[in-house]
Amino acid sequence: MTTTANYILTATVDGQEHIFEYEDTMDVWQTLEEFYSSDYSETIANRAGSGEFPVEVKAMHNGKVITTYRLTFNGCVFDHFFAKGWKAGCDPYTLDEFIKDIGMKRTL
Repeated sequence: MTTTANYILTATVDGQEHIFEYEDTMDVWQTLEEFYSSDYSETIANRAGSGEFPVEVKAMHNGKVITTYRLTFNGCVFDHFFAKGWKAGCDPYTLDEFIKDIGMKRTL
C-alpha cells in the first residue's frame, strides 16, 4: 500500500477494522482529535456498542511506519478531553491523565 498520509488510524469495532488516513495532522493528538470529531461520529459511533474499542495509530514518514501507538478508545473519555477539556468534578483534564485513561502505549 502506498500512502502519503502522516498518520494511519485503525479502529477495530466488533472484529471489523476501519482504516482512516490523515494527511494534514501534525501529531498523534491532532490525529486522535480529528478521528473523534469527524470520523468516529460519522462512521463508527452507531456500531461501537459500549463505545470502547482498540485503536492503533501509525506515524508515517516517506510511506513507512516510524512509530505505532496503541490505545483503547472510550467515547466518554475522548468527549471529556477533546470536547469539554474537563473530567468528572470539573477539574482540568491533563494530557497525562488522558494518556493513562486510554492506556496509550508507544512502540517503534
